[in-house]
Amino acid sequence: MTAAERKELIETLLTEQLHPQFLNVINESHFHVGHAGSATGASHFAVEINAECLKKLTKLKQHQKIYQIIGYLIPIEIHALRIVIL
Repeated sequence: MTAAERKELIETLLTEQLHPQFLNVINESHFHVGHAGSATGASHFAVEINAECLKKLTKLKQHQKIYQIIGYLIPIEIHALRIVIL
């Protein structure tokens, strides 16, 4: 799977499950060239999201919800994930 395909999959899964008002998935792999995750081909991503269903949750529960949806992609497709709840 290419980095672009990974990004598209993350966007699709989060959109289908969380129906966000705003979602930005950013491939940050270029910041981590030479890092262990780069050697395996896995990508580094940032997820910026604003979703009504996350607003009533604690920060820990928000992150758990996102990992529940896309966590199965770690460590093969995603090496690192930065989450920003807006």
